[in-house]
Amino acid sequence: MEYQTTLKKPVFYSGISLHQGIKANIVFRPAPANHGIRFARIDLEHKPCILACLEHIHSLNRGTTIASNGITIHTIEHV
Repeated sequence: MEYQTTLKKPVFYSGISLHQGIKANIVFRPAPANHGIRFARIDLEHKPCILACLEHIHSLNRGTTIASNGITIHTIEHV
């Protein structure tokens, strides 16, 4: 049997990005059952999301990069 958990309420964090040294913000939000972990690029039009799964691994060179439909998100392992 698989167990799933989610957050009770959104959690916000701000800090300095790992490689570029610029201010970055992240929000962790509660999700419904079977939603999985998704990363959203809110800096892009339509705010595309990428599901964190094996099929979306684009690169493991010096970090984990996921990609889908031409959108990439780098170093997700640090989250």
